Amino acid sequence: VGDVLKGAKLFAQHCTVCHGEKGEGGHGTGVTFSRRRDLPILAPGLNNAGFLASATDHTIKLILENGRLGTPMVSFLDRGLSDGDLNNLVAFVRDFENNPLEKLNEDVEENVLLI
Repeated sequence: VGDVLKGAKLFAQHCTVCHGEKGEGGHGTGVTFSRRRDLPILAPGLNNAGFLASATDHTIKLILENGRLGTPMVSFLDRGLSDGDLNNLVAFVRDFENNPLEKLNEDVEENVLLI
């Protein structure tokens, strides 16, 4: 079991550049190269109900341990993080369930176009 506060510090150091400060994911679109984006492959949003419901803690840790082939996501063990650090990152990502983006964005008014 990891420590959420330690995980938050690690996330800020190692993850926000790709996954966003609040786990919202990469900027731009993954659909086409015709629109500007920050990386050739967009990092997924981690702070969303679908991801959190489908990814077990074990799955998240395996991704941190092994990275994702063909993406900028490399093994965090190879980057010098410890097994305990990975547990702390998993705890922090799992804690997004307690602070979903929907809740964080409640005060933001969105314009929705229905077609």
